Amino acid sequence: MSTIPLAKGFSEKHLQFPVFLSHKIDGVPVRIDIDTNGCFTVRSRQNKPVASVSTLVQDFLDEALEYLDLPCTLIGEVYQLLDPCADFKETSGVVRRQYDQSLLLAIELFEMFTPNLQEVGFERRYEAMLELNDLHWKVSVAPQQRVETPSQLEHHFKDFCNKRPEAEGMVARNWNDPFLPGKRSWGYQKLLREPTIDLWIVGVEEAIDKDGNPKGMAGGLVASYKGTEIGIGPGRLTHAERIELWVHSQTGMFHKRMAQIKYKADDSYDALRQPTFQFWRDDKDTADA
Repeated sequence: MSTIPLAKGFSEKHLQFPVFLSHKIDGVPVRIDIDTNGCFTVRSRQNKPVASVSTLVQDFLDEALEYLDLPCTLIGEVYQLLDPCADFKETSGVVRRQYDQSLLLAIELFEMFTPNLQEVGFERRYEAMLELNDLHWKVSVAPQQRVETPSQLEHHFKDFCNKRPEAEGMVARNWNDPFLPGKRSWGYQKLLREPTIDLWIVGVEEAIDKDGNPKGMAGGLVASYKGTEIGIGPGRLTHAERIELWVHSQTGMFHKRMAQIKYKADDSYDALRQPTFQFWRDDKDTADA
């Protein structure tokens, strides 16, 4: 079960304006729980300890504790300090090391929960988070742009994409969105330049050459999507990975695994148009559909 609130794909009809927009960092989300004594734990989306940012979090809390109403939960994205736009797979490899990597990493906070904030929406929680800004140069609060109408949202998203062509997209939060760890809320949506979806990969299909001969490697994947199975192109799988996947599928070593899938946005499709594999999402245990 996820320890962190989960975003849905974009659906304007489910937004309740005003909405807060922020850029989407393709980092590794972590949950920082601080008890009444100021002691903390850092855990992944799958509730596993994250040792790589221990010193970074401790240094931040040395400055921030007097501003916090304890106990408190902070949630943020861990990214590479010198390369914030690094590929998720690379960043995840650094973050998931079982020893401290604080010199290489930074955290952008996007959620906060304390007893005093139990009944309030996202707007009030964001205001409370702003008190933590500028306390530590490697821990910041994700800047939020308040927009009042769908046309303003569209304008800001297009402007963002033009100015930040390297960015994955943006995140939209309803002003009254509650804190719901482990649940997927329509009040918390992701607006992506190229839409992606995280699905369970449940099978492997063998590649066939132009003469119909099997090639002994994965030619495609099979994903579970809304109660049915759909084919996924190999996309960014390497040649070695495709061979390994096929061998595992034939020897009983293949087990379902979460992956991020990129596709073409097209409402006329019941499934997904031109879906292709991007990378594994072993940090997640809840599919998007």
